Amino acid sequence: MKKVFTVRPEQSAKQVGSGELEVLASPVLLAYMENVASEICLSHCQGSETTVGIEVDFKHLAPSAVGSEITIDADIKKIKKNVISLVIQASDQNGQTVGEAKHKRAIVNTEKFMAKLK
Repeated sequence: MKKVFTVRPEQSAKQVGSGELEVLASPVLLAYMENVASEICLSHCQGSETTVGIEVDFKHLAPSAVGSEITIDADIKKIKKNVISLVIQASDQNGQTVGEAKHKRAIVNTEKFMAKLK
């Protein structure tokens, strides 16, 4: 699954607080990746289920300016019981790889999961 994001000023490292520069913040790039992973995994959920992130191996490889278009490409590599393993790549409008991740999401019952907060 592919999805394109445009880097907004409020998503810079300086604005997010993860650095001093006006470039795409690493936490935002990771959020882009989790967004796409979450969407692709929903097709493996039943009515009252969703997925939650449980593990990530993330690399931010190159800077991206505010206004850049970032394409996130996520692929499911393995499903074992209720855990979905994905490989995710991020690239800019020039085709340069700006990030990559291996990510795992667990399929959970929404109501049971939220009950753990009580």
